[in-house]
Amino acid sequence: MSNEKSYGAFLLGAAVVCVLTAPVSAQTTSGWEAQFELLRMDVKGADEHIGEVVRISETQTTSPPQLSDHVTHTPIDLNMAAKNTVRAGVTYRGAKWGGGVSGWYLRTDDALSGHVSSPPDTVTPSSIASEFNTVLMFNEMLTPIQNDIEASRISPVDYRASGRVKTFTLDGFALATLAGGDGTRLELVIGGKIARVRRAQDQGVSLTSFLLNAFRPLHLNNNISLSSAADAKIDGAGPTVGWAARTSWRRLRFDASVTESVLYATSTQSGTFTDIDDIKLAQTPTGPFITCPLALASFGCFAVRSDWNVDKSTKTVIPITDLQLKVLFDVTTRIAVGGSSFTSIWNNVAAPPAFTMTHADAGPGLEWDFGQRSLRFSSFGLIVNARF
Repeated sequence: MSNEKSYGAFLLGAAVVCVLTAPVSAQTTSGWEAQFELLRMDVKGADEHIGEVVRISETQTTSPPQLSDHVTHTPIDLNMAAKNTVRAGVTYRGAKWGGGVSGWYLRTDDALSGHVSSPPDTVTPSSIASEFNTVLMFNEMLTPIQNDIEASRISPVDYRASGRVKTFTLDGFALATLAGGDGTRLELVIGGKIARVRRAQDQGVSLTSFLLNAFRPLHLNNNISLSSAADAKIDGAGPTVGWAARTSWRRLRFDASVTESVLYATSTQSGTFTDIDDIKLAQTPTGPFITCPLALASFGCFAVRSDWNVDKSTKTVIPITDLQLKVLFDVTTRIAVGGSSFTSIWNNVAAPPAFTMTHADAGPGLEWDFGQRSLRFSSFGLIVNARF
Protein backbone atom coordinates (compact mmCIF):
# COMPACT_ATOMS: atom_id res chain seq x y z
CA MET A 1 0.00 0.00 0.00
CA SER A 2 1.34 3.47 -0.89
CA ASN A 3 2.13 6.07 1.78
CA GLU A 4 -0.80 8.21 0.65
CA LYS A 5 -3.26 5.31 0.98
CA SER A 6 -1.78 4.32 4.35
CA TYR A 7 -2.25 7.85 5.73
CA GLY A 8 -5.77 7.98 4.29
CA ALA A 9 -6.75 4.64 5.84
CA PHE A 10 -5.32 5.72 9.18
CA LEU A 11 -7.21 9.01 9.23
CA LEU A 12 -10.42 7.38 8.03
CA GLY A 13 -10.18 4.92 10.90
CA ALA A 14 -9.54 7.78 13.30
CA ALA A 15 -12.63 9.59 12.03
CA VAL A 16 -14.87 6.53 12.47
CA VAL A 17 -13.66 6.08 16.03
CA CYS A 18 -14.21 9.79 16.71
CA VAL A 19 -17.80 9.77 15.50
CA LEU A 20 -19.01 6.36 16.71
CA THR A 21 -17.30 5.68 20.01
CA ALA A 22 -16.22 8.89 21.71
CA PRO A 23 -18.25 10.27 24.62
CA VAL A 24 -19.81 13.64 23.96
CA SER A 25 -18.25 16.53 25.86
CA ALA A 26 -20.48 19.01 27.51
CA GLN A 27 -18.32 21.85 26.24
CA THR A 28 -19.51 23.46 23.01
CA THR A 29 -17.20 23.69 19.99
CA SER A 30 -19.18 26.47 18.30
CA GLY A 31 -17.43 29.81 17.83
CA TRP A 32 -14.13 31.11 16.52
CA GLU A 33 -10.78 29.32 16.79
CA ALA A 34 -7.30 30.64 16.01
CA GLN A 35 -4.49 28.13 15.73
CA PHE A 36 -0.73 28.45 15.43
CA GLU A 37 1.55 25.48 14.74
CA LEU A 38 5.34 25.35 14.99
CA LEU A 39 6.39 22.54 12.66
CA ARG A 40 9.51 20.57 11.86
CA MET A 41 9.00 19.87 8.16
CA ASP A 42 10.88 17.73 5.66
CA VAL A 43 10.37 17.47 1.89
CA LYS A 44 10.96 14.33 -0.15
CA GLY A 45 11.32 14.37 -3.92
CA ALA A 46 13.51 17.48 -4.09
CA ASP A 47 16.75 15.62 -3.26
CA GLU A 48 18.35 15.62 -6.70
CA HIS A 49 21.10 13.29 -7.91
CA ILE A 50 23.73 15.73 -9.21
CA GLY A 51 26.40 13.36 -10.46
CA GLU A 52 29.11 10.99 -9.30
CA VAL A 53 32.74 10.95 -8.26
CA VAL A 54 34.42 8.32 -10.43
CA ARG A 55 37.61 6.48 -9.51
CA ILE A 56 39.30 4.40 -12.23
CA SER A 57 42.29 2.30 -11.16
CA GLU A 58 44.35 0.18 -13.53
CA THR A 59 47.20 -2.26 -12.91
CA GLN A 60 49.42 -3.75 -15.62
CA THR A 61 51.77 -6.62 -14.75
CA THR A 62 54.50 -8.25 -16.83
CA SER A 63 54.71 -11.61 -15.09
CA PRO A 64 52.25 -12.87 -16.01
CA PRO A 65 51.21 -10.30 -18.66
CA GLN A 66 47.88 -9.01 -17.40
CA LEU A 67 45.81 -5.83 -17.33
CA SER A 68 43.17 -5.32 -14.64
CA ASP A 69 41.01 -2.33 -13.86
CA HIS A 70 38.45 -1.29 -11.27
CA VAL A 71 35.84 1.49 -11.44
CA THR A 72 34.08 2.98 -8.40
CA HIS A 73 31.18 5.45 -8.51
CA THR A 74 30.29 7.56 -5.45
CA PRO A 75 27.00 9.50 -5.78
CA ILE A 76 26.82 13.28 -5.41
CA ASP A 77 23.35 13.95 -3.98
CA LEU A 78 21.60 16.97 -2.54
CA ASN A 79 19.69 16.33 0.67
CA MET A 80 17.16 19.00 1.60
CA ALA A 81 17.27 19.07 5.39
CA ALA A 82 14.20 19.37 7.61
CA LYS A 83 13.53 22.95 8.67
CA ASN A 84 11.38 24.74 11.24
CA THR A 85 8.32 26.45 9.81
CA VAL A 86 4.80 27.54 10.79
CA ARG A 87 1.21 26.76 9.89
CA ALA A 88 -1.65 28.98 11.03
CA GLY A 89 -5.38 29.28 10.58
CA VAL A 90 -8.64 30.80 11.76
CA THR A 91 -11.92 28.80 11.78
CA TYR A 92 -15.52 29.51 12.68
CA ARG A 93 -17.86 26.65 13.55
CA GLY A 94 -21.61 27.01 14.01
CA ALA A 95 -24.25 24.39 14.71
CA LYS A 96 -24.33 23.19 11.09
CA TRP A 97 -22.02 25.43 9.09
CA GLY A 98 -18.61 26.98 9.41
CA GLY A 99 -15.58 28.13 7.48
CA GLY A 100 -12.08 29.50 7.74
CA VAL A 101 -8.66 30.06 6.24
CA SER A 102 -5.28 28.41 6.86
CA GLY A 103 -1.83 28.47 5.34
CA TRP A 104 1.75 27.27 5.67
CA TYR A 105 5.14 27.77 4.06
CA LEU A 106 8.53 26.08 3.87
CA ARG A 107 12.00 27.25 2.87
CA THR A 108 14.81 24.69 2.74
CA ASP A 109 18.11 24.26 0.91
CA ASP A 110 21.32 22.27 0.66
CA ALA A 111 24.80 22.86 -0.74
CA LEU A 112 27.90 20.75 -1.16
CA SER A 113 31.33 20.90 -2.77
CA GLY A 114 34.36 18.68 -3.24
CA HIS A 115 37.86 18.34 -4.64
CA VAL A 116 39.10 15.35 -6.65
CA SER A 117 42.72 14.77 -7.69
CA SER A 118 44.70 11.93 -9.28
CA PRO A 119 47.98 10.55 -7.87
CA PRO A 120 51.03 9.84 -10.08
CA ASP A 121 51.61 6.34 -11.45
CA THR A 122 53.29 3.75 -9.25
CA VAL A 123 55.99 1.86 -11.15
CA THR A 124 57.77 -1.31 -10.02
CA PRO A 125 59.97 -3.72 -12.00
CA SER A 126 56.96 -5.98 -12.57
CA SER A 127 53.96 -3.64 -12.66
CA ILE A 128 52.56 -0.21 -13.39
CA ALA A 129 49.59 1.04 -11.34
CA SER A 130 47.64 4.16 -12.27
CA GLU A 131 44.60 5.90 -10.83
CA PHE A 132 42.38 8.50 -12.46
CA ASN A 133 39.83 10.36 -10.33
CA THR A 134 37.22 12.51 -12.00
CA VAL A 135 33.59 13.68 -11.84
CA LEU A 136 30.54 12.64 -13.83
CA MET A 137 28.19 15.62 -14.17
CA PHE A 138 25.72 16.78 -16.81
CA ASN A 139 25.50 13.12 -17.87
CA GLU A 140 29.13 13.31 -19.03
CA MET A 141 32.31 12.03 -17.38
CA LEU A 142 35.15 14.56 -17.52
CA THR A 143 38.15 13.25 -19.46
CA PRO A 144 41.75 13.81 -18.27
CA ILE A 145 42.95 17.39 -18.74
CA GLN A 146 46.72 17.91 -18.96
CA ASN A 147 48.30 19.99 -16.21
CA ASP A 148 52.10 19.92 -16.24
CA ILE A 149 52.51 21.35 -12.75
CA GLU A 150 50.65 18.42 -11.14
CA ALA A 151 52.62 15.31 -10.16
CA SER A 152 50.21 13.14 -12.17
CA ARG A 153 50.11 15.71 -15.02
CA ILE A 154 46.30 15.54 -14.71
CA SER A 155 44.24 18.50 -13.51
CA PRO A 156 42.29 18.14 -10.25
CA VAL A 157 38.53 18.75 -10.42
CA ASP A 158 36.53 20.97 -8.09
CA TYR A 159 32.77 20.40 -8.05
CA ARG A 160 29.87 22.15 -6.36
CA ALA A 161 26.08 21.94 -6.20
CA SER A 162 23.24 23.68 -4.40
CA GLY A 163 19.46 23.48 -4.33
CA ARG A 164 16.58 25.46 -2.84
CA VAL A 165 12.86 24.89 -2.29
CA LYS A 166 10.30 27.54 -1.30
CA THR A 167 6.62 26.63 -0.91
CA PHE A 168 3.56 28.61 0.17
CA THR A 169 -0.12 27.64 0.31
CA LEU A 170 -3.29 29.40 1.42
CA ASP A 171 -6.61 27.57 1.85
CA GLY A 172 -10.11 29.00 2.19
CA PHE A 173 -12.89 26.54 3.07
CA ALA A 174 -16.48 26.07 4.17
CA LEU A 175 -17.58 23.37 6.65
CA ALA A 176 -20.91 21.51 6.63
CA THR A 177 -21.76 19.15 9.51
CA LEU A 178 -22.64 15.68 8.23
CA ALA A 179 -23.08 13.93 11.59
CA GLY A 180 -22.75 14.65 15.27
CA GLY A 181 -22.95 17.90 17.16
CA ASP A 182 -20.95 20.01 19.58
CA GLY A 183 -18.76 17.32 21.15
CA THR A 184 -18.25 14.98 18.22
CA ARG A 185 -18.84 15.74 14.56
CA LEU A 186 -18.00 14.72 11.00
CA GLU A 187 -17.80 17.61 8.51
CA LEU A 188 -17.66 18.07 4.77
CA VAL A 189 -14.89 20.44 3.64
CA ILE A 190 -15.36 22.47 0.42
CA GLY A 191 -13.12 25.33 -0.63
CA GLY A 192 -10.14 26.39 -2.67
CA LYS A 193 -6.35 26.51 -2.54
CA ILE A 194 -3.78 29.05 -3.73
CA ALA A 195 -0.22 27.77 -3.93
CA ARG A 196 3.23 28.57 -5.27
CA VAL A 197 6.49 26.63 -5.46
CA ARG A 198 9.97 27.94 -6.23
CA ARG A 199 12.77 25.47 -6.89
CA ALA A 200 16.35 26.24 -7.93
CA GLN A 201 19.41 24.14 -8.63
CA ASP A 202 22.98 25.25 -9.40
CA GLN A 203 25.91 22.97 -10.15
CA GLY A 204 29.29 23.05 -11.80
CA VAL A 205 32.87 21.84 -12.13
CA SER A 206 36.14 23.69 -12.61
CA LEU A 207 39.63 22.53 -13.56
CA THR A 208 42.84 23.96 -14.99
CA SER A 209 44.95 23.01 -17.98
CA PHE A 210 48.56 24.22 -17.73
CA LEU A 211 51.03 23.57 -20.57
CA LEU A 212 54.67 24.36 -19.83
CA ASN A 213 56.51 26.26 -22.58
CA ALA A 214 53.50 26.16 -24.89
CA PHE A 215 54.71 29.46 -26.38
CA ARG A 216 58.31 29.44 -25.21
CA PRO A 217 59.26 31.00 -22.91
CA LEU A 218 55.62 31.58 -21.91
CA HIS A 219 53.23 28.93 -20.67
CA LEU A 220 49.56 28.39 -21.48
CA ASN A 221 47.00 28.51 -18.63
CA ASN A 222 43.34 27.58 -19.22
CA ASN A 223 40.85 27.87 -16.36
CA ILE A 224 37.94 25.69 -17.47
CA SER A 225 34.47 26.03 -15.96
CA LEU A 226 31.24 24.15 -16.72
CA SER A 227 28.20 25.32 -14.78
CA SER A 228 24.43 25.47 -14.89
CA ALA A 229 21.82 27.52 -13.04
CA ALA A 230 18.21 26.35 -13.35
CA ASP A 231 14.91 27.02 -11.65
CA ALA A 232 11.23 26.10 -11.75
CA LYS A 233 8.34 28.39 -10.77
CA ILE A 234 4.80 27.14 -10.19
CA ASP A 235 1.79 29.37 -9.43
CA GLY A 236 -1.75 28.08 -9.31
CA ALA A 237 -5.17 27.82 -7.71
CA GLY A 238 -7.93 25.26 -7.62
CA PRO A 239 -10.85 23.64 -5.75
CA THR A 240 -10.61 21.58 -2.56
CA VAL A 241 -12.92 18.89 -1.17
CA GLY A 242 -12.57 16.55 1.79
CA TRP A 243 -13.75 15.83 5.28
CA ALA A 244 -12.83 16.66 8.85
CA ALA A 245 -13.67 14.88 12.09
CA ARG A 246 -13.29 15.90 15.72
CA THR A 247 -14.17 14.59 19.12
CA SER A 248 -13.29 15.27 22.74
CA TRP A 249 -12.82 13.26 25.88
CA ARG A 250 -12.62 15.15 29.12
CA ARG A 251 -9.89 17.76 28.48
CA LEU A 252 -8.52 16.10 25.36
CA ARG A 253 -9.57 16.96 21.79
CA PHE A 254 -8.80 14.95 18.66
CA ASP A 255 -8.99 16.40 15.12
CA ALA A 256 -8.40 14.59 11.82
CA SER A 257 -8.83 15.75 8.23
CA VAL A 258 -8.20 14.64 4.66
CA THR A 259 -8.57 17.02 1.70
CA GLU A 260 -7.95 16.68 -2.03
CA SER A 261 -7.13 19.70 -4.18
CA VAL A 262 -6.60 20.12 -7.90
CA LEU A 263 -4.22 22.97 -8.66
CA TYR A 264 -4.53 24.55 -12.12
CA ALA A 265 -1.08 26.07 -12.45
CA THR A 266 1.39 27.77 -14.73
CA SER A 267 4.88 26.33 -14.51
CA THR A 268 8.00 28.04 -15.86
CA GLN A 269 11.26 26.12 -16.22
CA SER A 270 14.37 28.11 -17.13
CA GLY A 271 18.10 27.60 -17.07
CA THR A 272 21.51 28.67 -18.32
CA PHE A 273 24.48 26.41 -19.00
CA THR A 274 27.85 28.17 -19.28
CA ASP A 275 31.11 26.78 -20.71
CA ILE A 276 34.16 28.97 -20.10
CA ASP A 277 37.74 28.52 -21.32
CA ASP A 278 39.66 31.40 -19.76
CA ILE A 279 42.88 31.01 -21.76
CA LYS A 280 45.86 33.22 -20.92
CA LEU A 281 49.63 33.22 -21.14
CA ALA A 282 51.63 32.76 -17.95
CA GLN A 283 55.17 33.82 -17.12
CA THR A 284 55.29 31.34 -14.22
CA PRO A 285 52.81 28.73 -12.88
CA THR A 286 51.63 31.31 -10.32
CA GLY A 287 51.56 34.28 -12.71
CA PRO A 288 51.50 36.95 -13.77
CA PHE A 289 48.91 35.99 -16.38
CA ILE A 290 48.76 37.85 -19.69
CA THR A 291 45.92 38.19 -22.18
CA CYS A 292 46.78 36.39 -25.42
CA PRO A 293 47.91 38.73 -28.22
CA LEU A 294 46.05 38.70 -31.53
CA ALA A 295 49.06 37.10 -33.25
CA LEU A 296 48.51 33.87 -31.26
CA ALA A 297 44.76 33.61 -31.90
CA SER A 298 45.33 31.27 -34.87
CA PHE A 299 47.11 28.89 -32.47
CA GLY A 300 44.12 28.68 -30.17
CA CYS A 301 45.28 31.29 -27.67
CA PHE A 302 42.03 33.16 -26.97
CA ALA A 303 39.31 33.03 -24.34
CA VAL A 304 35.96 31.33 -25.09
CA ARG A 305 32.58 31.61 -23.39
CA SER A 306 29.43 29.79 -24.50
CA ASP A 307 25.94 30.06 -22.98
CA TRP A 308 22.95 27.80 -23.62
CA ASN A 309 19.69 29.32 -22.37
CA VAL A 310 16.24 27.80 -22.08
CA ASP A 311 12.86 29.15 -20.95
CA LYS A 312 9.72 27.02 -21.10
CA SER A 313 6.25 27.88 -19.80
CA THR A 314 3.38 25.35 -19.65
CA LYS A 315 -0.06 24.89 -18.15
CA THR A 316 -0.28 21.96 -15.75
CA VAL A 317 -2.58 20.22 -13.27
CA ILE A 318 -1.18 19.31 -9.86
CA PRO A 319 -3.19 17.00 -7.54
CA ILE A 320 -2.55 17.74 -3.86
CA THR A 321 -3.50 15.57 -0.87
CA ASP A 322 -3.39 17.09 2.64
CA LEU A 323 -3.55 14.85 5.71
CA GLN A 324 -3.65 16.11 9.29
CA LEU A 325 -4.04 14.64 12.76
CA LYS A 326 -4.08 16.81 15.92
CA VAL A 327 -4.26 16.09 19.64
CA LEU A 328 -5.10 19.04 21.93
CA PHE A 329 -5.26 19.45 25.70
CA ASP A 330 -7.55 22.13 27.13
CA VAL A 331 -5.45 24.18 29.52
CA THR A 332 -8.39 26.54 30.10
CA THR A 333 -11.82 26.89 28.53
CA ARG A 334 -10.27 29.05 25.81
CA ILE A 335 -6.65 27.91 25.46
CA ALA A 336 -5.44 24.49 24.35
CA VAL A 337 -2.01 23.11 23.50
CA GLY A 338 -0.96 19.91 21.80
CA GLY A 339 0.81 18.22 18.91
CA SER A 340 0.11 17.56 15.25
CA SER A 341 1.16 15.54 12.24
CA PHE A 342 0.71 17.19 8.84
CA THR A 343 1.52 15.75 5.39
CA SER A 344 1.00 17.37 1.99
CA ILE A 345 1.56 15.27 -1.15
CA TRP A 346 2.01 17.04 -4.50
CA ASN A 347 2.09 15.20 -7.84
CA ASN A 348 3.44 16.27 -11.25
CA VAL A 349 5.47 19.22 -9.96
CA ALA A 350 7.86 20.74 -12.52
CA ALA A 351 11.54 20.39 -11.57
CA PRO A 352 14.44 22.67 -12.56
CA PRO A 353 15.60 21.60 -16.05
CA ALA A 354 18.80 19.54 -16.19
CA PHE A 355 21.45 20.18 -18.83
CA THR A 356 22.98 17.07 -20.41
CA MET A 357 25.96 16.46 -22.67
CA THR A 358 26.06 13.23 -24.67
CA HIS A 359 28.58 12.13 -27.28
CA ALA A 360 27.73 9.87 -30.20
CA ASP A 361 29.04 9.09 -33.67
CA ALA A 362 27.08 12.04 -35.02
CA GLY A 363 28.81 14.40 -32.60
CA PRO A 364 28.09 15.88 -29.17
CA GLY A 365 24.52 16.45 -28.13
CA LEU A 366 23.67 19.38 -25.87
CA GLU A 367 20.12 19.53 -24.54
CA TRP A 368 17.87 20.28 -21.59
CA ASP A 369 15.80 17.64 -19.81
CA PHE A 370 12.43 18.89 -18.50
CA GLY A 371 11.26 16.65 -15.67
CA GLN A 372 8.49 16.42 -13.10
CA ARG A 373 8.63 15.18 -9.52
CA SER A 374 6.27 14.20 -6.74
CA LEU A 375 6.90 16.19 -3.58
CA ARG A 376 5.89 15.05 -0.10
CA PHE A 377 5.99 17.57 2.74
CA SER A 378 5.88 15.78 6.11
CA SER A 379 5.92 17.41 9.52
CA PHE A 380 5.36 17.07 13.25
CA GLY A 381 4.81 20.02 15.50
CA LEU A 382 3.39 21.83 18.50
CA ILE A 383 0.04 23.66 18.53
CA VAL A 384 -1.42 26.59 20.43
CA ASN A 385 -5.19 26.93 19.98
CA ALA A 386 -7.33 29.83 21.19
CA ARG A 387 -11.15 29.97 21.18
CA PHE A 388 -13.14 33.17 21.39
